[in-house]
Amino acid sequence: MGWRRVRKSQLTTGIGMSRLRKINIKQGETFSVDGQYLEDDGITPKPLIGVTLKSQVRTESDTLVATLTVSTLDAAAGTYRITADNSTLTWPVGQLFWDIKTSSESIDRVSETIAIVVERSNTKI
Repeated sequence: MGWRRVRKSQLTTGIGMSRLRKINIKQGETFSVDGQYLEDDGITPKPLIGVTLKSQVRTESDTLVATLTVSTLDAAAGTYRITADNSTLTWPVGQLFWDIKTSSESIDRVSETIAIVVERSNTKI
């Protein structure tokens, strides 16, 4: 349990993917993902200086589940952490959808969509 991590290539903007990537979690687990902002080549780190990151989780019908908090870990290296402020205990069971919006110099880009598959937790204490 604890941190949910995703390979940095999954969190990069500007790279089209034909297959929806998935993260599996159980209700009540901490949702926290470390990522790195990358150039369009998907390899070269890009500084977060002057860049704003925003992120949300939504249902298939576009109902907001959570607005996530984005914290910069190292602006020069482009590393960041995205967390859910509240427990995922109230997140609905099933498939949710998550992406990251970057804004820099009046240009907005949105990462690929990642599916979050939420499973029911049996321990709720």
